[in-house]
Amino acid sequence: MSSRRSVLQMLSYASSRSNIGGSAWHGQVSTTQERAKDAFDAINSQVAYAHCPL
Repeated sequence: MSSRRSVLQMLSYASSRSNIGGSAWHGQVSTTQERAKDAFDAINSQVAYAHCPL
């Protein structure tokens, strides 16, 4: 996954890596799950920034 993605792209990617119900997420690979969790935590904490073109 690219290092720069929009939130919508991240959500789309994450949802494509889960089964219905979310019991198998990112292929049950803990390092991938941790990266995704950290990215969404940063967004929720407003640590990540938004690029707003003028």
